[in-house]
Amino acid sequence: MNQTPTPTESSDGARRETILAAGERHFAARGFDGASTRAIAADVGLNQATLYHYYPTKQALYEAVVSQAVDALVPPLQRLAEQVEARPKQRLTEADLTGVVDRTVDYLEQHPQLARLVLRASLDADEGHGLLLAPALKPLFDIAVRILGAIRTDWERDELPLMTLSLLQLSLGHFASMSLSSQLLARDAASREALDQQKRFWRRFMVRLLLDPPAVTHNARKGTSGPSEMKR
Repeated sequence: MNQTPTPTESSDGARRETILAAGERHFAARGFDGASTRAIAADVGLNQATLYHYYPTKQALYEAVVSQAVDALVPPLQRLAEQVEARPKQRLTEADLTGVVDRTVDYLEQHPQLARLVLRASLDADEGHGLLLAPALKPLFDIAVRILGAIRTDWERDELPLMTLSLLQLSLGHFASMSLSSQLLARDAASREALDQQKRFWRRFMVRLLLDPPAVTHNARKGTSGPSEMKR
């Protein structure tokens, strides 16, 4: 039987959430090296010693921030992967795909620091700290590769990870560079209207990429004649 959390447990849980939110902002803005646990603690009205009670090291806090941010994206993708793998001969519907697109875009919109956190970590990888992010992202990456492989059987196997990387960078790049996008588009890229337009674009883009019939056959991509060519 589930036990009701005590007031102390509820208070601790709320405080952890507050610390993680502040940590996400600071790590996204300054990277692992540039962020200060003292500043993160002060941001939520705590001293450094109290923060270390919840997260004993800066790395522990960073890993908790990353895990919380990324883990929420795994379940909808996992369900989609199981769905397409369970019925390989049935075509994925547009509603199935756009539902996942909507949930992913909504989550990135609600957690704008996540995109910056990931891209900042990739820049910090040479110092080693960016590598802390890879274990958290790997399950998400592997699931996305499975989905692409189940849907687009006409693609080469070694193309799937590359396409997954491209989609990851494309989606995160949009939310990490809102200021630049606003200047290039001459409008507020973070406005409700612009975000809704971006979501509609992503729906159409993913449907065209994954569900529309390929314009070039698998045989043609390999440099051999497809059936239509052989009839000529």
